[in-house]
Amino acid sequence: MVGTRSTIARNAKYTNSVMALGYQPGKIEKYLPDMIAQFKRSTAIAVFDENTTKLILAEAGITTILNPFYIAFAKQISRLRLKFSGTQLINETDVILIVWAGRGLDRDTLEKIRNSVYTIAAPAP
Repeated sequence: MVGTRSTIARNAKYTNSVMALGYQPGKIEKYLPDMIAQFKRSTAIAVFDENTTKLILAEAGITTILNPFYIAFAKQISRLRLKFSGTQLINETDVILIVWAGRGLDRDTLEKIRNSVYTIAAPAP
């Protein structure tokens, strides 16, 4: 996708920053492989979510100038998934959806992102 950095580029940047910022030999060697592996896993998920969101936006005919806002919405849902589950997650995502719809984004597209990318159902009435 245009405008999306690949997981390879993101992983290389992370690895270089870990090695450059305050790296002291002998202090983090035992943690470094696990740190990099965890970052690679989370980056792969983030890139997949961003690309899926962009595909939904392209199908919906959303102009590219609005893509960052929809991607920010998707990232907020991703963070919520780390904090909540079950009905609490459903309720929190609905609140986020209302907030972003109030900012002028298309509610149907936001719902499609929530349902398709993150498989979170709408709250029960």
